[in-house]
Amino acid sequence: MIKRIFNIHIYPFRLHFIEIESKADAPALERVFKQFGIKCEESDKMLDDVQNDRVNGGSVFKNITVPDVLLVINRCTSKRKRFEIIMHELRHVVDFMLGACYVNDGEASAYLTGYMANRLYETINK
Repeated sequence: MIKRIFNIHIYPFRLHFIEIESKADAPALERVFKQFGIKCEESDKMLDDVQNDRVNGGSVFKNITVPDVLLVINRCTSKRKRFEIIMHELRHVVDFMLGACYVNDGEASAYLTGYMANRLYETINK
């Protein structure tokens, strides 16, 4: 499992980027969910996907009692698909962060997306 933590200094959040490499990562992912108090239908589905080695998926998980957002992606079949899934899930992260800060502005969304994409650049381009 690949895990990177990014502080989002312009908003009060940390982004935990988690990339599943194989079904052997299921126990570690389950520990991360427990650590952040995440237990829901979507986290159960994600664990099932990892345990059954399903590919090309991702989800965003939040616990509003802590300033952390988890972006989890499954193993992907190509670099292009990986990039597509990361960008899709990143949009959910941006929407959550701005909504939590009561920001409803397209330009703020564009700036935050660019900022976070820049932070993820090296991870995305491995």
